[in-house]
Amino acid sequence: MRERRNRDHGDNVTPLRPRGGAGGGAGRSSGPPAFNLPPMTRMIAMVLIAIHVIDWFAGGAIARHAVFSGLHDGLRSLFSLFTYALVHASLGHLAMNLVGLVILGKVLEPRIGGKWLLIMLAIGSAAGALVHILVSSGWLIGSSAGIGALYGVALPAAKNGRFGAYDRLVILLSLLFVGISLAGLVLPIMGGVAHAAHLGGFLAGLFMSQKLIR
Repeated sequence: MRERRNRDHGDNVTPLRPRGGAGGGAGRSSGPPAFNLPPMTRMIAMVLIAIHVIDWFAGGAIARHAVFSGLHDGLRSLFSLFTYALVHASLGHLAMNLVGLVILGKVLEPRIGGKWLLIMLAIGSAAGALVHILVSSGWLIGSSAGIGALYGVALPAAKNGRFGAYDRLVILLSLLFVGISLAGLVLPIMGGVAHAAHLGGFLAGLFMSQKLIR
């Protein structure tokens, strides 16, 4: 997620199953190949990449219309609660969010379904934007708040051992996401990054976690 201040620069497998035979621990699995992604995760990743490429050729025209800049512009503001998550400030910005999407989509989509994966990305984006405007007037761009919601959904489940071989990775990345966001919110570091939006998305996902993964 990037924050832009007055033009500044402000995520098909089967469910994981334990392997049978000797040495196969219950509830643990090495999982399928890394790039064998669930369908919704794959589709979202392809859409984000396609939009970024098209926007690059269009000179940023899509981003200029999609960014979130507050709730002062009627219907456009309501749409922008979600559309800002479709565009990214740079290739690196997109890549970081795709890494989170791929890892979290791989463990979450088989359990909550593609529909709820997409819904949580949307909820996280909207929640992140609303929290952001409480502390900043900068523009928002990027899907990090939506990815934050997926971290919020996944963290409690990973702590309970629901993702097998992916548990430790999900816990580590979730704690890094939250820790960096908290540090950036209270310390004068990583300017231009919308840390409040990240945390807003994460909290929205955390709130929904027990409802989605039992």
